[in-house]
Amino acid sequence: MVYKKKTIFSLFSSGGMSFFIPDYQRAYSWEKEQCEQFFNDLYEQSKSENNYYLGNIIVEKNNFQLEIVDGQQRMTTVIIFIRAFINICSERMKSEKNKINLSELKKKYIGSSGNLKLNPCKIDRDYFEALIINNKSIQTKSQSQEKIKYAKNYFIRKLKTIKLFSELLKILEKLQESIITITTIDDKTDSAFMFELMNNRGRVLTEMERVKAYLMYQIYINDKKSSVKNKIKKISMLFGEIYLFLNDIKNINEDDLLWYHCNAYYGYCYIDDNYDTIVEFLKEQINEITEKPKKIEFISNFVKELRQTFSDIHEMEKSKNIGYLKRICLLGIPRNLYPFIINGYRYMKKDDKIKYFEKLFHLLELLSFRLEIIPRNGNVKLNKRFDNILNFQGDINTLYKGIRSNFIDDENEYRWTDDAMYEVLRGPVFKKVTDNAIHYIFKIYENKISGGDFPKLKKISIEHISPQTFPPPNVKDTGYEKLPKKNDYSIKFKNQYLHCIGNLMLSAGKQQNELSNKKFVEKLKIYNQNKLGLKHQTELKKYFENSKKVKWGIAEIEKRRNALIDFIFEQWSFRNKDKYFLVT
Repeated sequence: MVYKKKTIFSLFSSGGMSFFIPDYQRAYSWEKEQCEQFFNDLYEQSKSENNYYLGNIIVEKNNFQLEIVDGQQRMTTVIIFIRAFINICSERMKSEKNKINLSELKKKYIGSSGNLKLNPCKIDRDYFEALIINNKSIQTKSQSQEKIKYAKNYFIRKLKTIKLFSELLKILEKLQESIITITTIDDKTDSAFMFELMNNRGRVLTEMERVKAYLMYQIYINDKKSSVKNKIKKISMLFGEIYLFLNDIKNINEDDLLWYHCNAYYGYCYIDDNYDTIVEFLKEQINEITEKPKKIEFISNFVKELRQTFSDIHEMEKSKNIGYLKRICLLGIPRNLYPFIINGYRYMKKDDKIKYFEKLFHLLELLSFRLEIIPRNGNVKLNKRFDNILNFQGDINTLYKGIRSNFIDDENEYRWTDDAMYEVLRGPVFKKVTDNAIHYIFKIYENKISGGDFPKLKKISIEHISPQTFPPPNVKDTGYEKLPKKNDYSIKFKNQYLHCIGNLMLSAGKQQNELSNKKFVEKLKIYNQNKLGLKHQTELKKYFENSKKVKWGIAEIEKRRNALIDFIFEQWSFRNKDKYFLVT
């Protein structure tokens, strides 16, 4: 290993040398927080005489390319920043006396097509070349590409705020003078050692990165010298495939999916009840194995299974034929249920069982809804209830019976029964049930009555039809339930009806302000305009159509509440579900 301290300028001045990010590394992942810190640090340091330290990177030299083993996020950001700087300066120099050779700057730090200074991961290479190298707008196709685009636009916005051209030049000068430590390694066996060393010295890594580093290090110390390089290369390639899948997975982050995988693969529920990290869990598993070849075999199988899990989740998210999967993602999948999904997809994607996917996801949706709708003490742990059914291997009958036994039919646990759910829904659900659950109920209800998908709306909120604050005294004939000779609701109304589901609906955007504290007939007019495309707003009239006067009181709220509860039980009760779920 060779350690050198260089400036960014000298690093990029090495003749003909370029950087390469191997596919086993994660794609670009910096978001606003990291970009903001990078810019703020650089800007503050530009006012100081002290050097700006960009940290350490690890590279493996391969002819005229430096393969970045660690530090790819910072190096990519430096080049994105330079592109943003060039764009801003090319505009500003038209009116500035000071000049700077932007062509030379681009050649040194960015390069040109066919001679790139940085070759990102394969999945982003073409996009990076178009957006950063050639400065052309191009459609994004992955999360990492969205982040590259965001970083470029963020730096452009920040640099535009620098009024003096001389300050811009100082920022560039500070970046070029920034110190970076280069550790050059001979091959990936050294990188395994280096990662574990940095890990133990407190370097902030994701859980996935810690697992990758730990497993590569275990191969490094347990395998034969003649084969260790090849084994580490194979593990690296598997992690490369994992990161490719991860870059396209939208609903779960890598560390959560890592936890879910371990819970599913090893048959434990809530591994984090007993382990602070997955690395601790893996250490215990590996330390129990006495023979070194068996340790290597365990590591190889673990990474292969992990790769399969990421592949399955990626494939599952891409599927367009699983309606209940779409619904459960809309609701939000409780972490307890992901092991079932992982195992279910693994065992049920075979041709003979694929027809049961809808049953699996509908069953998990019923359970997710129940976990979401029934308030529970934060100290209540659910792992024991899941323990008996966690080893699900594709048998929908066993899973259904296990869930019924653990959550529905247990006489000692009233809280999970349909009666308990009914009791919750008859009461004041607002603030007692999660907003997410209320949103979900109305989204599915809207889809049913409109015969289509819920419209794309921004800033969705929960609207009280009878407003939470009674309209002021100058508003006459409000149409709401009020006390005689008093401008307010009764205590009974506040406790039983104001926050019940019959008095709630969804609103969005500016409509929420338009509805604020208006009397009912005015609200009704806004609902009937249907600017949001929500049919459940326009159907209110059916709850008072036989009344002589248009009003919104206890009778109307009860009628709507009961209708919504009937809908909810039709959708999410376990009553009369045996025939649907039990497969013969």
